[in-house]
Amino acid sequence: MKCAYILLVVLTLISCNQKSFDFSNTDAENILAITQKDLEKASAQRLVTYTSQILVEYDPNTEIEVEVLEKCLEIIDVAIRKNRYNDFAYGNKLKALFKLGRYEDAITTINQMIQYCGDFPELYMNKGAIYEVHGVVDSAAQSYGKAIDLYNEEISRNKEDINLLGAKTFAILLADGQDTALLYIDNLIKQYPEEQYLFNVKSLIIENNREVFLSSMTEG
Repeated sequence: MKCAYILLVVLTLISCNQKSFDFSNTDAENILAITQKDLEKASAQRLVTYTSQILVEYDPNTEIEVEVLEKCLEIIDVAIRKNRYNDFAYGNKLKALFKLGRYEDAITTINQMIQYCGDFPELYMNKGAIYEVHGVVDSAAQSYGKAIDLYNEEISRNKEDINLLGAKTFAILLADGQDTALLYIDNLIKQYPEEQYLFNVKSLIIENNREVFLSSMTEG
């Protein structure tokens, strides 16, 4: 009985002395050491910040090992369970899913983000781009149309918001092509000739074809 008690004390001390995972260490090779207990101890925001660093510190042309991406998804799912209204968590999940080529799961994640974080035109642009690259043309067109509708709603409430007016150009680019987008931005420039942001948007549209934007919205 005495030996059993001593063993229990020793095991308790070992357990207490085990260090929690250091989420400030963003070396990808360490991510697999994270335990479920570590995840439960950490706040949702800490997990989101950690996965952000893991996902963005890689060169876009460098492949992240599949097991690291899968672990990122596990961590992000815990963060979402702790706070399902954290839009950055869903954004990180989309990046990981894009890198893994799991586009159906990406559509599901976008729908969840819309449900809990609100209707944002950019989400429908992403959704449309995923549909388009997989040949689901009608669904892509509906998503782009929804994005433009949402921009119009926001602009009706903020008629002089140059950022909104300019951002709508990219939804038009995806929905109707480069020529229509340039006509739209040229009209804005005539109305607001002092706004450098609009000239920057026009330059982006001219220098990058539609396929470049489409690709950027479906890659991690």
